[in-house]
Amino acid sequence: MIFQGGALLDSSTVEENVKLPLDLFTSQSEKEKMERVDFCLQRVRLEDANHLYPAELSGGMIKRVAIARAIVLNPRYLFCDEPNSGLDPQTSIVIDNLIHEITREYNITTIINTHDMNSVMRDRRENCIHSRRSQVVGGYQGRYPACRQPGTQRFRIRLGDGQKGQAGCKSRQPGS
Repeated sequence: MIFQGGALLDSSTVEENVKLPLDLFTSQSEKEKMERVDFCLQRVRLEDANHLYPAELSGGMIKRVAIARAIVLNPRYLFCDEPNSGLDPQTSIVIDNLIHEITREYNITTIINTHDMNSVMRDRRENCIHSRRSQVVGGYQGRYPACRQPGTQRFRIRLGDGQKGQAGCKSRQPGS
């Protein structure tokens, strides 16, 4: 699982944070654990960050350490809670692309909980569900949901070019 704030242990190095699941859930040798940690850090492009502490990392680096820790056990499922929270737009794209690459590369089922509509609108998601107050209001594949619910019809998003759009659906104007 990738937590919104990374959930790294402040008093542990990057290496120790990534290795923690291996220490808790495997009986691998120390050498095997370190090989896996190094592989995962390399995969998220943090090969030289092993001995840094979370306070020494940028927001994007913290997210990448969290991703490395989440994949260190070769999971079948990856749960991401607001993986772009607190990141600038460019770093958000980097994190989105990294999650997408890892999902494809390792054939992982990934579930992303997000409010970042720019992330959702990137045509990388195969299946998405938009819910409001525990009620599913739209499902879609590669484009915004069909607008069947009033809440979804009024839902406005910011498109990638900075223009406002009407969530990919035709909205009824009063009197039309």
